Amino acid sequence: MIIFALLGTARAADTHAVDSEESMAMLLVALLMIAIAYLLAHFVVDRLQRRYLFVSGVEYILLGVGLSFFKIFQHSESFMPAIAFALGWVGILYGLTGDLRKQRQEENGYDLRLAVMETLVVGIGVGALGSFFFQMISSNSSDALACGAMLGCSAAAGSSSAVKVISGRYPNIKTALLPTLKGSAQISSIISIAAFGFLICIHHAESSSVSAATWSWITLILGGGLGILYAAFLVADSSENSRFLALTGIICFASGAAFFLNLSVLAVTLFLGLVIANTRHGQTVLDTMASAQKPALLILLVFAGVLWKPVGLLPGIGITLGYWSLRTVLKAIGGWLATKGTVLRGDIFRGHLAQGEVALAIALSFRLIFDSPAADLAYTAVIISVAINELIAPRFLRGLLVDAGDIRQDISESRGA
Repeated sequence: MIIFALLGTARAADTHAVDSEESMAMLLVALLMIAIAYLLAHFVVDRLQRRYLFVSGVEYILLGVGLSFFKIFQHSESFMPAIAFALGWVGILYGLTGDLRKQRQEENGYDLRLAVMETLVVGIGVGALGSFFFQMISSNSSDALACGAMLGCSAAAGSSSAVKVISGRYPNIKTALLPTLKGSAQISSIISIAAFGFLICIHHAESSSVSAATWSWITLILGGGLGILYAAFLVADSSENSRFLALTGIICFASGAAFFLNLSVLAVTLFLGLVIANTRHGQTVLDTMASAQKPALLILLVFAGVLWKPVGLLPGIGITLGYWSLRTVLKAIGGWLATKGTVLRGDIFRGHLAQGEVALAIALSFRLIFDSPAADLAYTAVIISVAINELIAPRFLRGLLVDAGDIRQDISESRGA
């Protein structure tokens, strides 16, 4: 998948008058660097991740920053198909987790309550204060509002990466916290993607004669229609390979259509996945998607680094620390409000700090549309915040489980960590 995407970038780079022999040499070097990084992460970082409790991914972003100095990666049009595919994969993957039948079967519904409250508090709080900040430093009010809105959506997005690390470290743990945190992260990510898609429709309406509501309906109908079409042609006894090929095709088509219409790829594929999730093929398709998740996320991480632009040191540190700190504080407030009157701990936010691929995908989608100093600052804040939270989230979650009494052998095991 990655090889095909990079080969496509090499062909597209010819339109920018890059010498073919030079492009091939760059491509081979890039492929070698990615292969080495992938093998290193697979055989070394994965083991370190389970032992020292952190989530890997920063190494791929740094690799992308290094690749950005190659000519072949200095024209975003040349690798746009690869980014579109990675964004589409993230969108449909989280859409497939939105099975309404499973939600109705939940006994307590704490994951939905926690997700909605945190999303509202964090998304609105970060979005409003972020917009206010960018209004002060930017002369373009529309750009400032867009930066604040993106920060709000990315901050509200959750991730179950820390839950996966803890589950791998303690496979025999019995707790109701982990399923609640995982379900809440999935729901908050779905809400964040949908909200970001609506904001893209508002932005698109400003430069066209079509209203934001109409673009929103087009996004919903396009994604839902493709989901119905895919489910209609999927037979019950289809093999995993045939499902994977069909998924690849439908993602490419949906991503291409969204790009052509200037809509959110994430939102279109999210609705596509939501439709499939509520059919009889939902679980089998989700299993197929999950089994091939790593290559698509690798593309997302690498190109997130490729699209990063250096910013001023002091402004970059200031906006990053402000964004990360505000998200953490609002997470604590939202989690406390959501747990009032329930059996859940009031400090449940300690298990909800992870901020993974959805936040990164939202920032990457935003970066493809907006190109300004303010957008560079907002993008930098999200990239660094995701890296920080992925590093610290598993240990904060383990501390929560220790205080809750769900992990008792942690002291003896942590000596080796």
